[in-house]
Amino acid sequence: MKQISIKVPQKKETAPVPAGLHPFVLYGCYHVGVIPSKGGFDAKDTVILAFELPEVEPLKYKEEDGTMTLKPRIMSKRFNLSFHEKSTLRLQLESWRGRAFTDEEMKNFELQKLLGASGQLQVMHQNREGKTYASVTNLLPAPKGTKYKGTLAQQLFSIHALDHAQELEEMDLPEWIKDLVKSSEDYQDLVRSGGRRQQEEVVNNQQENAASNEDDIPF
Repeated sequence: MKQISIKVPQKKETAPVPAGLHPFVLYGCYHVGVIPSKGGFDAKDTVILAFELPEVEPLKYKEEDGTMTLKPRIMSKRFNLSFHEKSTLRLQLESWRGRAFTDEEMKNFELQKLLGASGQLQVMHQNREGKTYASVTNLLPAPKGTKYKGTLAQQLFSIHALDHAQELEEMDLPEWIKDLVKSSEDYQDLVRSGGRRQQEEVVNNQQENAASNEDDIPF
């Protein structure tokens, strides 16, 4: 009998997005709710912005039938959902658009207006425990007269749109986004209350959205 050797297969590491400046198209906006913070800090209402990088070499995936598929590179950045004048979200959006928001603009601004908008993002590398991680450090406007195009379908999600906790499982969202939502205080409240939000709150949100959608200026 030959010697038996069973090796655990090693997961192939995906190379990080190269450091530097890259064009992007914003394709995802996910309001995941109030997420517990690490290190004992207060939980924060959180939004994730997701970016497609159309000029970065796509990843190659082998499907179950053996065919190779190219998938665009994507990155995301997490923000506290705050438009305070010193909040990271507001400062990054102002950097992206190339000018500060007025108080009036802030009153009527909704993040979903950014879907499909393009710009440039700065990627920085950090080494931790022998691995290289890429993170988005800054958002910048596209060169004048330039608009980048993406291929991914736009996704918009808000924890406040859920009437029942079970609805989350039926949504076509990335699993890591669903996991974040499930960790939120808002989702846990839905579970404890039997999964139903107050109908009055839903109606109010719909009325606010209808009023703000009259302005078709991206941002």
